[in-house]
Amino acid sequence: QDDEHHSALPGHREVAWGYGPQDGPRNWARLSAGFSLCGAGKNQAPIDLPAGEALAVGLMRPVFDWGSTAGRVVADAQGLRFIPAAAAAGLEIDGRRYELGELRLISPSEHTLGGARLAGELQFVHTANDGGQAIVSVLLERLAANEGGVTLPQLPARGKGSIELEQPFDLAALLPADRRAFRYEGSLSTPPCTEGVKWLVLRQPLSIAKATLTALRERAAPAVRPVQPRNGRALLVDSTP
Repeated sequence: QDDEHHSALPGHREVAWGYGPQDGPRNWARLSAGFSLCGAGKNQAPIDLPAGEALAVGLMRPVFDWGSTAGRVVADAQGLRFIPAAAAAGLEIDGRRYELGELRLISPSEHTLGGARLAGELQFVHTANDGGQAIVSVLLERLAANEGGVTLPQLPARGKGSIELEQPFDLAALLPADRRAFRYEGSLSTPPCTEGVKWLVLRQPLSIAKATLTALRERAAPAVRPVQPRNGRALLVDSTP
């Protein structure tokens, strides 16, 4: 991936997009025919997660194969992303293997809980060998204290586009103890808004200290897509103890 983070589409030139008045979510579908699902899709992400409407079922818990990895952090018009070294982390869902491609660091959260946005969201974007995608999302809630809470990867200096991590980063430290999740079928929340994506939004948020949140917001463009209609999609929540 290059730091400009254009979307390369089959048969299309690379199209620049972002979150501004002209290239933002309201206009994504107009930027390219390849982005049509951003406007016409019926199974889009993110969504609101009303806990009272989720169907509680016993689900097979995902198996996380996350450890310490080298990589780089990129900051541009599409927000803030951690790109791990190749084959650094993976995930197994219902017997299917996915590899981590990038971690998006977002503030405030894209998903809402009962209509309310949280302080931030970490979206781990995984891809299987056949091209299928699964995204694990960890929500962040703001601590009153300046210190403590989750530790994020090293961030670029303000105004700098990317940075290679000086030390490997432990991805497993970004997982809450409770791995139960809301699950739904959705899409990429960025162009080309491809559908058929498995979303797992972990129920337990991680805490983020005020100072860490401030640093995140200073370096991340407001990269938040508005909540999309559920359109009758099932929202499952793992009830397994």
